[in-house]
Amino acid sequence: MVGIDAYKIIFFFFVLFITSSVTMATEPLSGLNLKDFNTQTNEQVTWQNNPFVRPANEVSVGELALTGIVSSKDRAAAIINGQIVEKGDKIGSHVVVSIEEPSLVILRTENGLFRLKMKGYQ
Repeated sequence: MVGIDAYKIIFFFFVLFITSSVTMATEPLSGLNLKDFNTQTNEQVTWQNNPFVRPANEVSVGELALTGIVSSKDRAAAIINGQIVEKGDKIGSHVVVSIEEPSLVILRTENGLFRLKMKGYQ
């Protein structure tokens, strides 16, 4: 036969289970505030820390990747490590000297000029 102490222990765990279930039901597990999320306006949402991309200012010139160039008569822009840059912009300590279609960006580094080419072009 089970003693009174065993019933007290079972009752204690039962109360603990019930109270933890009620607490969990009032707060989302993820910690997100879904009420505010659903009422957001059309403001731009930006990443605070993208865990999949290292910021361009934290990489050496050898780790930079040119993924696209767009140009018109007056302007040219390049996408380097996911960052859109134009002539004169800085990527970390590197300065964009020129953007040349179809696949070349020239950067000024501490050691001189560096030609950054897009993969797949010669």
